[in-house]
Amino acid sequence: MARKKRTDAQMILSDANEAAEINSYFEAETKEMSYLTALYARLSVEDSGKEDGYSLENQICLLQDYIKEKEEFSLYKIYVDNGQSGVRFDRPSFNEMIADMRAGKINCIIVKDLSRLGRNYLEAGNYMEKIFPFFHVRFISIMDHYDSLNNSTLDEGITVPLKNIINESYAIDISRKVSAINDARRKRGEYIYFRPPYGYLSDPEKSGHLIVDREVADNVKMIFTWRAEGISPGAISRKLNAQQIPSPHMYFYEKGMVKSERYKDKRWTREIVDGLLRNPVYIGNMVTGKERTSFAEGIHRKKMPKESWFVTENTHEAIISRDLFGKVQNMIDAAAKKYEAYCGSYKDFEVENIYRGHIRCGCCGAAMHMVRIQRKRKRKDIKNMVFYDCCNRTRLVSPECKTSMIYKKALDAIVLEELQNFIQKFVDAEKVIRLMNMEPEVVRKRRGLSEDIRKKRTRLTKLQNLNTELYQDLKEGLFSEAEYLRMKAGYNEEKNLLEKQIEEMEKEQKMYKPDYCVSEKVHSMIQKYSDTKELSAELVNTFIESIIVLDKEHIQIRYTFQEEMDGLMQICSRQEKEGE
Repeated sequence: MARKKRTDAQMILSDANEAAEINSYFEAETKEMSYLTALYARLSVEDSGKEDGYSLENQICLLQDYIKEKEEFSLYKIYVDNGQSGVRFDRPSFNEMIADMRAGKINCIIVKDLSRLGRNYLEAGNYMEKIFPFFHVRFISIMDHYDSLNNSTLDEGITVPLKNIINESYAIDISRKVSAINDARRKRGEYIYFRPPYGYLSDPEKSGHLIVDREVADNVKMIFTWRAEGISPGAISRKLNAQQIPSPHMYFYEKGMVKSERYKDKRWTREIVDGLLRNPVYIGNMVTGKERTSFAEGIHRKKMPKESWFVTENTHEAIISRDLFGKVQNMIDAAAKKYEAYCGSYKDFEVENIYRGHIRCGCCGAAMHMVRIQRKRKRKDIKNMVFYDCCNRTRLVSPECKTSMIYKKALDAIVLEELQNFIQKFVDAEKVIRLMNMEPEVVRKRRGLSEDIRKKRTRLTKLQNLNTELYQDLKEGLFSEAEYLRMKAGYNEEKNLLEKQIEEMEKEQKMYKPDYCVSEKVHSMIQKYSDTKELSAELVNTFIESIIVLDKEHIQIRYTFQEEMDGLMQICSRQEKEGE
């Protein structure tokens, strides 16, 4: 049956109810799946494992139910932090989510309530008011009825910061109470930490009391005996690994006391052995308060002076005799004095580790750490040396590692030169593209694209109107439901094709802009450091994703903006070919 012709769908409607019905249908048809959505759930340490309304399962179900019936949300990933405090924002899954946000993989974040985002007023406010808007990310807090897309009323502007302040006040109050309780338990000589020291178990009948773990207590005795016989901590770690004795991390993982997979294969190291040998817990003494963390006092993690430690003697059964422990401590002190006499003191030798978290060994893939040495020569002058070495090799985990250590001075020179070349190449590539875009043939191509996009948008508007008219024709009985569905499917298929073509053409059109740049954010960052003459932690963190050390003179750098650089090179190559 022929379709009844109309020029304006709204003009043929006889009353407001019919208009509302068609408008609703039209909006549903044209709504785009525009939000790649992250669902974020967090449970604090004190709530971890609960089966009530605070459980992770309930949070996730609430979040999933919220987006289930809303076509505008397309689930990208669910991020979960279990047993993570809300007072700090350095959480594994939260960091992963923010990295995905920066990479453009998500543009919407949904949480159960504001306290799940965090209980630090300044940090939470910074994310909601600055970071999320900067990256054009929509933020939704379900229970607070907050949606940044619709955050226009005065009430919302006042209520949200107030709730963040309340969340922080709650965290500060809890922090003070927990600190006071822990201080009281320390003074009573109770063990207050989550996991007992290697060689002991938490007494199931008495809170804060330790009992000997007979399964591994002999290993502790053996380590102290070997050290008393003159064997170094490094050599002890090699012997333990050779005998395939699980390290404390591996043992705790096997017993289910730690869950992280990274502990599964963590072998004995010199540092682990040295820490065990220095711990007075093995003679029955309880020493706590070596470090302090307090959100209420603004202390993230701070080492405390020895005079402020809580020391309580004879709180539990000893594994090592006091004579043996004293002998080992004397040997440790003597070795430390000998090392200091050879290498000097670091009090006046502070060096910033600007490559922390970025530099890895090219042989075994382990992180490389910064080593500082002060060597006193025969003339009593001091030579300061700083270099990077493989953690696995220095900890004797992978003595077969062949990567050479690299001096920081040499590394700085290589990295600075490579960074300067990268930034200059980036600047030059953008300039070349802008110059190419001034050529007459490119200008004609840009105008042609603009005209093609205009035509396709006109056709897209026409299709949207036809879709609206189609529903009204069905209501008036101008054709059957089968004909309606067939025609509607045809319109939608053409609509989807047009939208895809327009998106591709707009991307292509951007490449021919006379003021072309990758993005305003990246462009401004490149310009800021275009004349850089010296390295800094800020420069490295901004531009470098990873550094792989192959040998003393050769490294491989993976840049943060490598994908943008590759895109620039492709555009240059493409336009050169088109010019030819």
